[in-house]
Amino acid sequence: MRLLLAIFLPFISFFTIGRPFAGFVCLFLQVTLIGWIPAAIWAVFALGQYKTDKKIEGALLRNPRNQSLS
Repeated sequence: MRLLLAIFLPFISFFTIGRPFAGFVCLFLQVTLIGWIPAAIWAVFALGQYKTDKKIEGALLRNPRNQSLS
């Protein structure tokens, strides 16, 4: 669902992943027709980074050896 948002309404995908400032910058890009494609590419890339960060965070929380470091 977030991938469709990232393609068709790129600025909203930034708000769903907790990056409101980037969402406003993306909205500014999206207002121009030429900026729509870079905004969509940026949103898809940011969504991929968000998913990767969540996977790493989950792996670190499941690993008992790293809990002493936190």
